[in-house]
Amino acid sequence: MKPHDLPCCIVEDLLPNYIEHLTSQDSDEKIKSHLNHCEHCQKKLLQLQAPIQPVGEPSLNTDAAAVAFFRKAKRKTLRQIWCSVGITLLVCALTVYAVILHQLPFHFTVENLYRLSDGSIYFELQAVAPESNISSISYHDGFGHNDSDYSIHMGYSLYTLLQAKSGAKDTEKRYAFTIPTEIVNQISSSGQLVYRQSQETLVIWDGECTLPAAPESIELQASATASPFSVIG
Repeated sequence: MKPHDLPCCIVEDLLPNYIEHLTSQDSDEKIKSHLNHCEHCQKKLLQLQAPIQPVGEPSLNTDAAAVAFFRKAKRKTLRQIWCSVGITLLVCALTVYAVILHQLPFHFTVENLYRLSDGSIYFELQAVAPESNISSISYHDGFGHNDSDYSIHMGYSLYTLLQAKSGAKDTEKRYAFTIPTEIVNQISSSGQLVYRQSQETLVIWDGECTLPAAPESIELQASATASPFSVIG
């Protein structure tokens, strides 16, 4: 230690005031001179300058852990919300399909099946109550890709059935069809004329049995039958 240098014990006592700039200019110069060559006092100065962690206050690591925890909880909550939204949308879609889009099969009986004078076939499909009151139906017909049967497809939704149940009483509604001669000839060679919807299948004509000739009243009814069918009754 130089003759004019302060001893370590004095410097240590002055360091708190030195940090707060409470010492005189002369003392500051002597303290700086001492610190330049004293590692011990340099460490003391660094310790005093280090930020003090209040008792009970979480550390930076604890804060980071807390932030990570809340972010994870937020992500989990968002996943649960989106999962709930997805399930709700799926249930709504299934409900719409079941009530409005999904087509249920009619339960028919075949009435007035005749061969017309031009070789075509006339017949009527009678729906059971309350299906005979249904006014909104889906329809298509034709030969299948790998099927020689000529199929008629008619369906209705649960919603239209509920409307029919709450509507008027049974009106004995029937559907009149006239199948052209060229289609009849294709059916008679290897197929059948059928009503088919979902698991419901009704053979209208097997393609082989001889059909009775249509009386004049049926001929007149057939001439008034629009394509693909007319509603009568």
